[in-house]
Amino acid sequence: FTKFTPRPNEIGWVEEILVDRAYIEKADQARELAELEDLAKIPFISPHLLANTAAAAAITLAAGIQPNEIKQALKHFQLDAHRIELVLDQNDVRWVDDSKATNPHAANAALSSFESVIWIVGGLLKGVDISELVRKHAAKLKVAIVIGKERDPVLEALAQFAPNCQVIEIAHQENLMFQVVSKAKSVAQAGDVVLLAPAAASMDQFKDYADRGESFVKAVMEVCNSGD
Repeated sequence: FTKFTPRPNEIGWVEEILVDRAYIEKADQARELAELEDLAKIPFISPHLLANTAAAAAITLAAGIQPNEIKQALKHFQLDAHRIELVLDQNDVRWVDDSKATNPHAANAALSSFESVIWIVGGLLKGVDISELVRKHAAKLKVAIVIGKERDPVLEALAQFAPNCQVIEIAHQENLMFQVVSKAKSVAQAGDVVLLAPAAASMDQFKDYADRGESFVKAVMEVCNSGD
């Protein structure tokens, strides 16, 4: 499977059409499985989501599921909570909860989906180097709001690889997400995405990633709807 144009024996995307070139009789033929508009219930169509969709189609076809059933399933599919979840779109600023991004690989998928990012990052890195992730996305990082107990490696990576990114460090645990969201709101402008994709585990400051995401959602709704 691929997120690009499929070769023979692959499933992938030709522009906005999901195409099967694997489960067909002739190698030079192809059949349409679905269209990008069938994913209308998903607010952000990221590159990794296209790949995942092609992979899921390949597995289900192998299990005997028919193309029309795949199309209907995609029309009704919604991502689980805390996975690139749109929390609020207000004044052309989008607030996105991807608390499930507990490592750099997952955070890369979220960062790849947007162009101007206020990034909420940090937590328990567990020895993982975040430098390459920062370097790869430096051009789109407008502001980084750094949380978590292991802040120093994040701060060092930002200083080295994203020197033009404004850095805000949140050191105090009390009302953490309220502080984070308040800072983000103060710097956000039209066209920005405030993205919680910490690239780290959450247990230093939260019960788990779901607790971290729920705290973010609660703070966003409170701060952004306060009327201030």
